[in-house]
Amino acid sequence: MTYIKNRQELISHGYKKEREAALDIIDYALQMVDPYRATKELVHLDSRTLSVGQLKFNLSQRGNIYVFGMGKATFAIAKALEEILSENISGGIIIVKQGQAGTLHRIKVREASHP
Repeated sequence: MTYIKNRQELISHGYKKEREAALDIIDYALQMVDPYRATKELVHLDSRTLSVGQLKFNLSQRGNIYVFGMGKATFAIAKALEEILSENISGGIIIVKQGQAGTLHRIKVREASHP
């Protein structure tokens, strides 16, 4: 996946090889800080065991799971959590900056002028 939408335009002129190398570095850096990707790599559900990094939780021994969050990365993280945990999420709410809202199925999304 490339994060730079106008990549072809940027490498179409000038020092093409150097521009391409610079864009590769920028693209890699953006990939490494992508909150959606990071959450998908960190959080896993195997049967009834939820792993968050080195932490493990037996969901059979837990109550409801609620997701709460606010800030710039919150929507991407919540989206990844919904994909991973799906029906295991009982509910929750996230607050995102105006214009960043999207649709989630189990978590309410609210916009604010400044989370």
